[in-house]
Amino acid sequence: MNALNDKLTQLKLDFMARELDRVVTDAAARSLSPAATLEWLADLELEGRQSRSVERRFRLSKLQAKHGIESFQFNHHKSRQQIKSKILHLLDLDFVKQGTNIVLIGNPGTGKTFLSKIIGWKACQANLRVLFTRRCRC
Repeated sequence: MNALNDKLTQLKLDFMARELDRVVTDAAARSLSPAATLEWLADLELEGRQSRSVERRFRLSKLQAKHGIESFQFNHHKSRQQIKSKILHLLDLDFVKQGTNIVLIGNPGTGKTFLSKIIGWKACQANLRVLFTRRCRC
């Protein structure tokens, strides 16, 4: 088993190598076929890579915190209530796929910066490149 583990590590299949012993033991206990066991290991590798990729995107984004839409209080300000459906639609990230920009305009304290952080975190989760900054260097 050590030789296989070393080969998986050489192939940079780190998540498969890390979980190999546990998966093989569990697969034998469940009488899984070799193909099902390999698929399970491949799924673990894909999940691990996706997770690592999202974390890397977040780290490079300079967001500093992971905020979800559940932390955005729509009742805090009247303007938020009026455009709630538009705000929720932004989280689909369709504007990114279409190659369009969004501009958040409003009075101080209406949540523009916080909303941009929420959208940025959502984009990181979608494995998109994000860079958060509060200053425009135009």
